[in-house]
Amino acid sequence: MEGNHPLRHPLRAIRDFLRRFTAANTVTTPPEPVLPEDDLELDERLQSFPDEMFARLLIELPGHRHELADAFEAADFPRLRNNVHQLLGGAAYCNAPELTTGLRELRLALKTDDPQTIRYYYLRAIDIIDTTLRYSGFQD
Repeated sequence: MEGNHPLRHPLRAIRDFLRRFTAANTVTTPPEPVLPEDDLELDERLQSFPDEMFARLLIELPGHRHELADAFEAADFPRLRNNVHQLLGGAAYCNAPELTTGLRELRLALKTDDPQTIRYYYLRAIDIIDTTLRYSGFQD
């Protein structure tokens, strides 16, 4: 009996006690859910989608700028409204906040039908477009 007495091997007794105590008081957390591989691939495609759309917006931005300038110079405000609306949708979708803000201001200015207000916000929007193009490397 001497060999099995708990005090004979105090370290073993402490280790066994700690194992039982830890096992009884361990809170198990549910495992993190794992997505099927197809869903992971879809997530990766969706994450890259806004970047692809923003790149496409940058490629098309010089053409949009030209259309805005033509409509403004012709004082064709309905056409300018339409062009602003189209570009604003793309800018908002691509999460381009400065561009979106500048175009929203121009859209509101167009509702005033005041040529000076329209001119002021048109020039601001063009400046933001040019800055965006310069920053992205699409214009010198």
